[in-house]
Amino acid sequence: MQLLNALHVTLPDSHLRLDNDTVRLLVGDQTRLRVPLGLVPLVQARLLARHLRGEAAEYPPFAMR
Repeated sequence: MQLLNALHVTLPDSHLRLDNDTVRLLVGDQTRLRVPLGLVPLVQARLLARHLRGEAAEYPPFAMR
């Protein structure tokens, strides 16, 4: 029962962290874009799609520091 109570406390907190924490992504020619941590997969997928279609010269990978 204590484990369930601990999960009820930690899950909402981790969700808030994804919304509040931001990271900087390198997009285009040295342009840095601040993105919430929860949206990083979406932005990376869009950048990869642009690269595969030939709209972007290179794909900037994301590395968490």
